[in-house]
Amino acid sequence: MTFTESDKCRWQLMENSANSEVECAEIMAENVGYTCSEIFASRLAWIFHVECDKIAVISNCAIHTCVPVISDDINSDPRFASCSAAVLAEGFSVSAAFPLMHSDKTTGTLYLFSDQPGFFTPERIGFIRAYALQAATALENARLLEAANSRLKYLHALRSIDRAINASRDKQVIFKVILDQLTTKLGVHAADILLFNQHTQTLDYFAGRGFRSNEIERLQLRPVEGYVGNALLEHKLVHLTDLTVAGDKFPHAQLLAGENFIDYQALPLVAKGQVKGVLEIYHRTPADFDNEWLDFLENFTDQVAAAIDRAASFNSLQRSNAELSQANNTHCRNLAAR
Repeated sequence: MTFTESDKCRWQLMENSANSEVECAEIMAENVGYTCSEIFASRLAWIFHVECDKIAVISNCAIHTCVPVISDDINSDPRFASCSAAVLAEGFSVSAAFPLMHSDKTTGTLYLFSDQPGFFTPERIGFIRAYALQAATALENARLLEAANSRLKYLHALRSIDRAINASRDKQVIFKVILDQLTTKLGVHAADILLFNQHTQTLDYFAGRGFRSNEIERLQLRPVEGYVGNALLEHKLVHLTDLTVAGDKFPHAQLLAGENFIDYQALPLVAKGQVKGVLEIYHRTPADFDNEWLDFLENFTDQVAAAIDRAASFNSLQRSNAELSQANNTHCRNLAAR
């Protein structure tokens, strides 16, 4: 996260539009940057997470030593050898990286720049170091609260689906709830459900949400085709981060022309060891899925597959009852005719 003097208006807008119940970790990080600009007069503030793969050398030093790392002359500091020209071009001459410590663990760094030589005095370093400790706690609490809200959102989605399954045996009704939860509550841009057709031995489109056209409704795949085939063969999620390079492995690309999808997930729907169908999930922007999302999807697809199986069993039972009733009626008529 970066923050400069020119970001004041943007911060004010974010503050006004923040969720009334909780500030997310991103907004909290913006607040930290704003404080560094306003209170400590730093011209630029970055927050690096400890897992960032592009972390600066000086910031990396702060993470490993757990103490502030100061550069009083960027021009002559070898740690800036790869980026000193760009940094100096912005007018910066000094910098400092302060470790963000929470529960004796370094979670990241607060990285500050200034154009004033001698900016990082012992007194200012002391103030910023104390603030960094408080900021680390606030950022971690915001992250944990954000994670808790995500888990609650997932649980609500699973509960809504469970209620739909218990209240109806109609697949159309159940799938409407499932797809509505994905697209309206969980941020999925589009999703569809393909069901396995025993007669044609194909996967046929059955229901979908979030698509700009109806072309996807013509979708019919052989279970061995493309990424869907991989998902069914391996009985696990298949994730493609760039659909533009999928090629022949994504045979229904033509049906999605104009949809602008980038990220794709195919999840097999398996109940009692039998393939019931496939759930496809699409995003129009790059998606960053964490382990919690993947765990949710596993539970989610288990529910969907169970719903399909129960609906099929119910329909089969209805047909059997109808056939039995018809046979009884025929038998009674035959007896009456005698």
